Amino acid sequence: MSIPTPPVGGQVLGLAHYASRAALEAALVRIGSTFNQSVALRAVADQGGTVERDRLVGRLTGALKVEESAAEETVAEMTALKLLTETDASLVSLTEHGREVFEEIRTAGN
Repeated sequence: MSIPTPPVGGQVLGLAHYASRAALEAALVRIGSTFNQSVALRAVADQGGTVERDRLVGRLTGALKVEESAAEETVAEMTALKLLTETDASLVSLTEHGREVFEEIRTAGN
């Protein structure tokens, strides 16, 4: 005899979201990164490691619901921290350090 599995509803999904977000935030503190930086790292990694700066800023404003100036500030911080490098006037790329930090963030919950 098997025990029926209860349906997964909004409450269960919400609890899972908050639990995973708490784990991510703890990992980010340990790594020394921010949530906004983690979103930007994923956005660049998802594009193969190089993306148009304007496209990255657009992705951050959409995903994080922040003003363009805040997204630009995140990109500038990441360039200063050597997570990203400007390959020309319109492109940004992950640095080796940026790839390492992204991989650490990506695997933090595993």
